[in-house]
Amino acid sequence: MSLRNAFLAAAFMGCAFTAPSAFADQQAPVYRTLTGPPACLPCGAEPHYLVIGSHEEVDDLHARLTKRCGGAGPADVWRESVLGLGVDFRDEAVVAMYEVIGTGGEPSLDLTGPEDGVLRAAIQWRTGPPPYPPIASAVCLAFAVQKSAVKRVDIVPGGVLEKDRSVRSLAVPAIRADEAAAAATNVDPQ
Repeated sequence: MSLRNAFLAAAFMGCAFTAPSAFADQQAPVYRTLTGPPACLPCGAEPHYLVIGSHEEVDDLHARLTKRCGGAGPADVWRESVLGLGVDFRDEAVVAMYEVIGTGGEPSLDLTGPEDGVLRAAIQWRTGPPPYPPIASAVCLAFAVQKSAVKRVDIVPGGVLEKDRSVRSLAVPAIRADEAAAAATNVDPQ
């Protein structure tokens, strides 16, 4: 480790330990992730990027996936994985992302914001130096966002499946009146 890197690491750790308690107590807008095959839409389903804002949307997508897959098995695994996030759909939504890179690589989720209600998300791929092996790597990521803090997710597409690199803007559904009332009384509207 270089002296510069050691200094920056020490400075960062110092900042982390001296942060004001009010900031430390705030809940982050993005706070849970799910990785691996269970986050993927099974059976080659699209879209590769989507926002799910309610139990009804999970159930609707599950029904469509069951039909597409010719049975409930893969769709059930996906549904249970998403519901396993423990998402409170009264003030939370799930954002799912799927990408493939043709040169192998190690993926990581890069999130910026939210700024003015917009969260920017991208999957960053780290590859070694050329020559790149002809190995396809896929990643499936899902994360939960607070509806009260994030109004839109701008996704920067990558991977070999996405030829169009323009930013995809996905709306995060607002908190519904019945959800807001249920949250005020701490009752699940389902």
